[in-house]
Amino acid sequence: MVWSEWWPHDPVPQSKVTDPYLVKTNPQQVYWWCACGLKFKPVMYVPQNSGRKLMCGCKYSCRRPFCDGSHLWVKAHKNMPKAALGTFGFFFTFGVFTSWILHP
Repeated sequence: MVWSEWWPHDPVPQSKVTDPYLVKTNPQQVYWWCACGLKFKPVMYVPQNSGRKLMCGCKYSCRRPFCDGSHLWVKAHKNMPKAALGTFGFFFTFGVFTSWILHP
């Protein structure tokens, strides 16, 4: 259950894109990242080094503006039956494989 479902007083990020996106950054250039999905209060980001950065697309990241994998939880919450089936399949396969490997 997402926090905002039972506590309606916090703003809910609105974003149609849940996947992170790759941005090629240059040092000392200012980048603006939208924190809410509605472009009300963007977050300023000035990189120290050039390179590629994964920016959060779901807006639920704890390491804003970078991606920390929160989009996987957002996708699982939106597609609960698929997430449950995938989780069951993974752990069933893991259990069968480890039983086969560790069997005396």
